[in-house]
Amino acid sequence: MPAEALRHVRLRVPEAVPIGERAVLQCLFDLQGDALYSVKWYKGRREFYRFTPREAPSVKVFPIPDLKIEKRNSNATQVSLIAIGTTLSGRYSCEVSADAPSFHTALVSADMVVAVVPQTLPELSGVRPRYRVGDKLQGVCTSRRSKPAANLTWGLNGQPVDASHKTVYRIIAEPGGDLETAESRLELRLERRHFGDSGRLKVRCTASIHSVYWRTTENSAEEERPRAAVMATSNDIDSRHYFHDIEPALPISNRGQDKNKLWQRNSEATKSAEAGSATRNIPDFLHWLFLLYSLSRTLSFGLSSVLDNV
Repeated sequence: MPAEALRHVRLRVPEAVPIGERAVLQCLFDLQGDALYSVKWYKGRREFYRFTPREAPSVKVFPIPDLKIEKRNSNATQVSLIAIGTTLSGRYSCEVSADAPSFHTALVSADMVVAVVPQTLPELSGVRPRYRVGDKLQGVCTSRRSKPAANLTWGLNGQPVDASHKTVYRIIAEPGGDLETAESRLELRLERRHFGDSGRLKVRCTASIHSVYWRTTENSAEEERPRAAVMATSNDIDSRHYFHDIEPALPISNRGQDKNKLWQRNSEATKSAEAGSATRNIPDFLHWLFLLYSLSRTLSFGLSSVLDNV
C-alpha cells in the first residue's frame, strides 16, 4: 500500500469540553483495501487505548489517573471519555498502522481543554446612567472563577470596540485552587456618534471560553444634554416686556391733556411691569432696575422737548 494512503488520517477532538461531561475523540482513516493492524491512542506520550482486530480481546485499556473510557462506545475509529476532569486537558494522538506487508503508520495529534465555566454572568461596573459628549467612559468587566480564564471583549451599540481605545486585561488567580478570574478595563472618550439619533449608549461585555461558554452583560446610558440657564432666559423675557410697554415721551407742545395721558401710560407700564415681574418671580433688584430705567428715559425725553421749544 502506498505510504500516502495514511497521510490523510483525520483526527476530530473537541477544542474544549466542560468539566464532568463526555468527550468523543474520533480517528478516521482509509486503508484503501489493506488490512488494519492497530489503532493506538495517547495522552501526551502515554498510551491509554489500543484496538487490534486480530487479537483477542481486540481492545486493551491502559490506566491513566482520572481518565475513564466508555468501552461500549469505543471502537476502531473512536474512543469515548466520560466524567472528565481538568487533569485531562492536553494533547491527544491517534496512531494508525496497516498490516503486512506494508506496516505503514500515520500519527496525528490535537489539543483538548477541559474547562471549568463561570457559574454567573460577567459583571459590568463603572458605567454611569448619564454622560455628556466629551466625558470619559470607564468600565470594568469581570468574569469570575473559571479555568481557563475567560476571554473578555467590549462592544458599543452592537459593534466591537475599536482596538485604538485603551483596554487593560489581567488574570487573577483565585486562592485555594486552580480557578482564575479575568478582568478587563475600558477607557473611552465619548463622541456625538456614540449616542446616535436615540441619545442612548449601549455598553456590552462578553465573556467566552472556546466554544463551551459565551455570556454577555449589557448596560445602557443616556446622553445628558446641556440646558439653557434659567436666570438668563428670564432676564431676556422681562427685558423685552419692559421695553415693549414703555411709551416715548410726548413733545412739550402737547403737555396739558397729553401730559396726563403720558403719566397715565407710564403708570400702566409700571403696573404691567410689576405684574409681569411677580408672575415670572424675577428678583426685586431687577424689578427696581427697570423701573428706574423707565423713569430716567421718560424724564430725558421730556427735558429734550422743553429745550427744543425754548
